[in-house]
Amino acid sequence: MRVPSAVHTVLLLASASLLPACGDRVGGVRYPGAGAGRIVVERQSGGRLLNVAARATYCRQDSMLVVYALDGRWSAGLTVRGPFPVRATRTFAVRPVLAGDGTAAAAFRAVDDSIHPAVMALRGTVQIDAGPRASGRFEIGAAPEKGSSTPIHLVGAFRSLPTSDTAATCGTLPRTP
Repeated sequence: MRVPSAVHTVLLLASASLLPACGDRVGGVRYPGAGAGRIVVERQSGGRLLNVAARATYCRQDSMLVVYALDGRWSAGLTVRGPFPVRATRTFAVRPVLAGDGTAAAAFRAVDDSIHPAVMALRGTVQIDAGPRASGRFEIGAAPEKGSSTPIHLVGAFRSLPTSDTAATCGTLPRTP
């Protein structure tokens, strides 16, 4: 058996590092790769909904990080409740309604479709990575589209989003008990 030389091994490893990333795989779920300042959302069964520039805002008073994006076809909104930036990767539980610390909510809507309802997340997870700019990945489940029995399953990622502090304007709306 012939053993590859050190030069060939180095070249092979170097060329492998130049291959484009196909996304992260965490816990058996394949998350799409997102470029800096972008969000990518895909149906787990296939088909990309969004790959677009995104932004984030953080309200320290309400402990809410909001990620949002819009293109000519889809809009996306994702909110997590908890301190930001996080010190280490943190996982938030997706619920139909944003609740206390550690929860998240998400909605996606076709911009040109005023007939079908938005895709509202019912369950799933959002992971936020450490750092001053919002980065992370999510996996959400939603109710089936009308006329279908197959639940909607979306996966996505966002990376290094410009994240503005909204301390001057957040938390100023009246609160209800």
